[in-house]
Amino acid sequence: MNSTATARIQRSSVSKSRSVVSAPNLRVVTSPAPSRGLFFVIGLCIAIFFTALVMCFSLNTLMVKGAYDVKEIKLELSGVQAREETLMGQVVELSTPVQLAKSASDLGMVPAESLSHIDLEAGTASALDGE
Repeated sequence: MNSTATARIQRSSVSKSRSVVSAPNLRVVTSPAPSRGLFFVIGLCIAIFFTALVMCFSLNTLMVKGAYDVKEIKLELSGVQAREETLMGQVVELSTPVQLAKSASDLGMVPAESLSHIDLEAGTASALDGE
């Protein structure tokens, strides 16, 4: 047998063993274009991460600055309180009866010889000692 006869026998045996099913309206479809949304989402996530990181650092810096401001104000407050205590001590010292009498005599004041009372509603003046 020659090679053409052998090829015909093989083709006829192959075609008999398989049945050909016709597929209606089949066509080749191209694959969809790769989505560019993934890169956008990754970029957005990176931008959000770095924004949060910058906000965290700036908030931390503001809190440290606030702590230093509070410390300075507390130091100033303690200085003002010490000054107030000193002034209150001086007021108490100058308010004693002996110190008031001495200050009055230094100003040229003399003690009153009799005490009087003025009633503004009645428009009268009266002595308290009954004089």
